[in-house]
Amino acid sequence: MIKNISIFFILLIMGIACDSDQPSEVQTQDIPALDLFAGFQNPPADARPFVRWWWNGNKITADEIKRQLEVLHQAGVGGVEINPIEFPTEADDLGIPSLPWTGPEWNQRLVLACQEAQKRGMITDLIVGSGWPFGGEFVQEDETVQRIAVGHLTFTGPQKAERSQESLIENLIPQYREGPSEKGLKSQLHFAALVPLEASGSHAVIHLPVEKSGASSLAFEVPPGEYELIYGLKQQGHREVMHGAPGAAGPVMDHYQKASRWPILIG
Repeated sequence: MIKNISIFFILLIMGIACDSDQPSEVQTQDIPALDLFAGFQNPPADARPFVRWWWNGNKITADEIKRQLEVLHQAGVGGVEINPIEFPTEADDLGIPSLPWTGPEWNQRLVLACQEAQKRGMITDLIVGSGWPFGGEFVQEDETVQRIAVGHLTFTGPQKAERSQESLIENLIPQYREGPSEKGLKSQLHFAALVPLEASGSHAVIHLPVEKSGASSLAFEVPPGEYELIYGLKQQGHREVMHGAPGAAGPVMDHYQKASRWPILIG
């Protein structure tokens, strides 16, 4: 392999050397090469490095915005992505108040940042929201994020069994990062099935009827043998924004619901 690569480079160099015997072609190739080099000496803003500009806790002042943009400009940065984020609890806030995300004062600072960046020939971008995933205090209960959480329980038949929805929820807690019963979470049994531990195909699965109108328990009969109850709970409001800045902290929105996306896009 190394020998083949070496031969390739030798042939490449020979080809370049052969081209150098043709002055007319060299002259036409030198012109764009010089232009390219000049572009590297003074590249346009969109060809320069961009940085993520953290607005920690939205503790932003007009003077500091100007100062930081000038520092970035002098360093050769071509643009910034403004990213509001929660202020670290262990840090000194220097007595600077937090401006609520998309509030009047915050919007004024945003406009100022865009204007000051434009004066310096820089490009400004803005992340849609704060922290991750996006949401905020404005998100209504029916607009919060949803998921299907899947649980497993083993049964030996034959027997008649019944499990309350509360016990099914509690069985899920060790499996998921956020405890389903900790934040006023809404849960509803969405599906359930008995699967033989030695199942040979989908035909062996027993789909259980599920009442989706708020039934408090699931009752079923387990045939002889070892079975696993696999069930899914439709849950809503199970997650909070991670490191959301003031004004954009709170419940995570349902990204698949247009009604909940729209407020965060227009502010």
